[in-house]
Amino acid sequence: MIRIVKNRFSLVSYLFKSKKALLVGSYLLVAFLAFVFGINLRRLIPIATVNGEGISREDFTRRVYMIAGNQVLDQLIIYHLVEEEAMKRNVKASKSEVDKQISIVEENLKKQSLTLNDYLAQQRNTRDMLEKEIKIQILVEKMFGKNIAISEKDINDYFVNARILKGEGAIYESQKIAIRGQVQALKLQNEFGKWVTSALKNADIRRSL
Repeated sequence: MIRIVKNRFSLVSYLFKSKKALLVGSYLLVAFLAFVFGINLRRLIPIATVNGEGISREDFTRRVYMIAGNQVLDQLIIYHLVEEEAMKRNVKASKSEVDKQISIVEENLKKQSLTLNDYLAQQRNTRDMLEKEIKIQILVEKMFGKNIAISEKDINDYFVNARILKGEGAIYESQKIAIRGQVQALKLQNEFGKWVTSALKNADIRRSL
């Protein structure tokens, strides 16, 4: 009798577990179908309407893909090449360095009564993307900016070419500091540009866009 009860109990337990597993499986299936249906339904909803006529998401995506696709891909390729070169040279951008630059961005935005989230929303950007861009910038500065020299001639030439009227005393010194930063950025851009041209030429890049 005890054996029969135990067998029945085992059978009930098995059936309960089977029904529970079936129930969970059904919930997962329903959730999956709802997810897929939701995606497909979203595709049917126009991204905008003009006088009652809809602009489909498919047309919008295709147009964006055609206009900006190559530009975005070029940027991602360059990012990849920079990171590869940094690994070869054992050059790194630490999290603290990235965070420091983000803090500077936040301070500058505060002066414009903006938060970082406001700025990212306006630029249709994310914090992860911003951190990536800053990381690449730091790597580029470390690899290509360390040997850049700026002479007084460079500064004077900038005054002349940009048609900037020289101040006197402290004003002139502050002008020189600002111009030195501009000249540094221009020379860095030039050095980096030459490297990018060479890196793209020598890299094995295969596009499927």
